[in-house]
Amino acid sequence: MPSSLEFGSLLSYCPRKSWGTNPTQEMRRADEWMKAIKSGAGPGRSPTSPYPVIARRMRELARDDAAIGAVLRSAPAPVLVPVPRSSLPPPEPYFWPARELSRALVSAGYGTEVMTLLVRVRAVAKRAFGGARDFEEQAGSLGVTAAFPPDQPIVLVDD
Repeated sequence: MPSSLEFGSLLSYCPRKSWGTNPTQEMRRADEWMKAIKSGAGPGRSPTSPYPVIARRMRELARDDAAIGAVLRSAPAPVLVPVPRSSLPPPEPYFWPARELSRALVSAGYGTEVMTLLVRVRAVAKRAFGGARDFEEQAGSLGVTAAFPPDQPIVLVDD
């Protein structure tokens, strides 16, 4: 069992079905960023990867946001663990947004390394498409690798 659990969130978005008929500019921009994070291409039509941009922004926010700062600057430095996609993974190599974001965070000085300690053993419905994602369902759909747990704190990174 973990000795403590802290939570921080940088971005959140809501599916278009919740927008209504007149989405704001902020809603449209959030949608662009969500697509960028999921695809690995920059927001809008930018060819730039979004992950280094997010890592830099997290550095800025970690100075002012106690929850994000505590998660990213814990001592000893944490291992970053990407959360698997809701579907079963294809054979390697494959694109995994949470893993790419984790790598960008380590490159920016957060965490010691990226370890893929969690594996999806059963696909679950995406919440954005109406799937119920309660704790028991998530816990039952994930497994851990033999390397779990590392000796230092871990930070789960989700896209």
